[in-house]
Amino acid sequence: MSSPTPSPTDTRPRVTPLADVLPGWRSSYEVSRPGAPVAHFVARFALEGPLGRSYPAGAHDRELRSAEGDTATVAGRPFDPEALRAVSEYLLAEDPRCRRVVLPVPEQDLAAIAAAEAGGFRYVVDVETAETEQSLLVVEPDWVTAQPLDLDAIPLD
Repeated sequence: MSSPTPSPTDTRPRVTPLADVLPGWRSSYEVSRPGAPVAHFVARFALEGPLGRSYPAGAHDRELRSAEGDTATVAGRPFDPEALRAVSEYLLAEDPRCRRVVLPVPEQDLAAIAAAEAGGFRYVVDVETAETEQSLLVVEPDWVTAQPLDLDAIPLD
């Protein structure tokens, strides 16, 4: 699955799966605009890494990170919100059973949180893993967010 070929006037980010995958990660994606890469992300099922043991992860939840490491930056700058939105939409379309894409950022990194929120993510919680403390941001498909919040309104049939 690849993003459709953009028209010459289309400046929206395009997501392309890459063959090179970093150790410990399931997939790798380049986000680009016409003529230039914008960002490189890696993703895996959240349960495959330490993050999956720090919150009640679903079987198809995807963890998303910059390929530059456990940072919320690309070349020292906060994520490009449009690139984040493009890659999260791609991941949700790639696996219709995915109920959330989780983006961990360094705990209380306000610039990273703001960039992620501008890219459609919402802050959920701070967690601790064996390695670090992180703020988790998520993006969820409509079928998840449309569920009732009132426990008495949840259909049990």
